[in-house]
Amino acid sequence: MKLVSLLLFLLFSSNLFSDLESVFPLYSQEEKTFFHNGKSYTTVLEDFSSKKIACIGRFPLSREILLLNPDSSVLNGVYSDFISGLKKNLTLEELFTSLSLYLHSQIFDLKNCDEKSLKRFFQNWYSNPNRTIKDFTIAKDHSYLPVLYLDEFILAKTGVCRHFTLTAAYLLDRMVKEGKLSGKVDFTRGEIILLGKPSKHSWITFISDETSAIWRCDFTLNLIRDCP
Repeated sequence: MKLVSLLLFLLFSSNLFSDLESVFPLYSQEEKTFFHNGKSYTTVLEDFSSKKIACIGRFPLSREILLLNPDSSVLNGVYSDFISGLKKNLTLEELFTSLSLYLHSQIFDLKNCDEKSLKRFFQNWYSNPNRTIKDFTIAKDHSYLPVLYLDEFILAKTGVCRHFTLTAAYLLDRMVKEGKLSGKVDFTRGEIILLGKPSKHSWITFISDETSAIWRCDFTLNLIRDCP
């Protein structure tokens, strides 16, 4: 049944990367790599890994390309702070619940986590007189799309599902790499019904190495579920 649940998740998740090469001159379909200012970033697929990541969003083009640099001082500070506050010998449910609480209370300000708040954030971002062409990428239709690091949203305490999910994925995957957690972190995208309407969304699917349990962790909506 757990395998069926995972397959259902993937069924409703879109493959967002099949046509990106036709949209972005600086995207390599073969290598799943996005290039920006001379650096390469792996596009975040279902199997997340804490390396340099580009979260490109959905079609039609989203408001920004979101970059994650695992070596950033902001993310390292967030990770150290989160780990230092964790109790020992937590169950997976307790760990995920603690992470959700941490994101909601320490990293993001929920009053600033909606589309209107992001619109204000980008109005301020665009109005910065120091903004240059290096802050954008160009699509083949000659339109420009902002390129921002996840750090900027964390510092402004604003974001929606992609920002919550990418932050949580980084923290959990780093725990896996450091031997504090055993399992696989999947960055999952699809649609949910929100206020009676289908809405594009992202969440984490975590597969435990120890028990093979599959957890759906929606850190944006604070929904943690062990899938039967």
